[in-house]
This record gives sequence, structure tokens and C-alpha cells, in this order.
Amino acid sequence: MTKNRELSPSRGGETTALFVASDLVARWHIFLDQLVGTGEIAETTAATYRRGMRLFTAWLTNHPAGRDVQRNIVRQWITEMREAGAKPNTVNVRLSGVRAFFAWATSGHRIPYNPATGVRGARRRGTTRQHRRDAGAHGRWFAGRAYPRGQRCEGPQGAVWRTRAGASDH
Repeated sequence: MTKNRELSPSRGGETTALFVASDLVARWHIFLDQLVGTGEIAETTAATYRRGMRLFTAWLTNHPAGRDVQRNIVRQWITEMREAGAKPNTVNVRLSGVRAFFAWATSGHRIPYNPATGVRGARRRGTTRQHRRDAGAHGRWFAGRAYPRGQRCEGPQGAVWRTRAGASDH
């Protein structure tokens, strides 16, 4: 494939693939700067998005598929990050930049489809509602509430909870 300066469908295959070009990424960076300037996103969010896309394009240039982007390629990138020891949260933060880029590119009709659509992030363990409730039982979740029957919180914060609940410190 020739090195075009924009995203375009790849030639010679049945799959519709996209060529990630530095020119389009540079325009996306300008767009992110505008969002930061208007206060729509924080500078740290823009930096996180840029970092995720930079890591993806760096990985893509070293990938045998070249710079053709398909859903399976995005999934393979996620798999390789996990195999390299990246934690699920790290993978998901990096993926957020790639998703943001492709969402921007498809919304402006710069590319025909979003290859990150339908790609799930890495699964984080223990983030169910019950897990958060259980973790909160020993932390701030009970702030301002009576502590559950049969349990006692030790330490200075526990004394505050017991005082609010009307319990004694004996």
C-alpha cells in the first residue's frame, strides 16, 4: 500500500481496513487543544488520549499488518498489552485515546467506520456493585450512617461513626 496522507480503505482485500496517517492524528491533536481551550476536557485527559493513540500507532508501525486498522488489530493490541503485563486499568486508559481518536475521525466523515466500536476493554476484576459495597464497608461508604449491626470500626474515624450512630465507646 502506498503511504497516503489520510485514512483510506485498503486496496486488494475483502476487509475494509484503514490506514492511520500522521496528518490525521495531527489534526486530531489540534481538535483536542481546542477542547482543552474551551474547557470541555481537561489537559490531563487530552494528554492521556494523545499518549494512548501514540502508543497504538507506535505498536501498529511494528505490527506485520502495517498501518491497516481493523477491529481484530485493536483487539490484538489489547491482548499484547495484557500479555506484556499491563494491568486492565492501564489497557483501558490507553484504549480510551484510541476510541476518542476514531470517534472523532468517524464523526467528521474522515474515515468510513470506527474500528474501535464494539471492542471491549480489558476486564477489571472485582468491580461489581457488590464488591464496591463490601470494600466500602470498611471505608468511607458508611460515613454519616450507623455502622452495621455486629461490626465495629476501630480508630478515630470509627469513634466519629459511633458518635453519629449514638453508640458508646465502651
